[in-house]
Amino acid sequence: MNKNHVLLRIRSCVLLSVVLLVLPAALAAQGWYLMHPPVEEKTLRFNPQAPLRQWKQLSAHDNARECEVAKLNLLNEARNLLDDARKELASKDQVVLDSKSWIRYQAENLAAAMATRCIASDDPRLK
Repeated sequence: MNKNHVLLRIRSCVLLSVVLLVLPAALAAQGWYLMHPPVEEKTLRFNPQAPLRQWKQLSAHDNARECEVAKLNLLNEARNLLDDARKELASKDQVVLDSKSWIRYQAENLAAAMATRCIASDDPRLK
């Protein structure tokens, strides 16, 4: 082997070591945000197509798994609230406008929960 080949191999090994040792630590230190889309002022509906920099942070987490667990908990809570609202409406003899509005609100709440995303804290789309 010539001298250049040896130096190239050493440089490659050093680079590989840095990638294998530093990158996982950097990813582990990365935070995660559970975010939901903004509400459109005119329609009062959530807009999941809005740029991420316009989304609202619901919570912050140390890793992606914790964020996904929080998202599942949020979805379950939203589903339960919608189910409760429907049961309440079904138990009434007379349909009340407020009850229908409450169900629509809870359905929109569930849609928003379904649109939430876990986003890495250093995602460039947040800027």
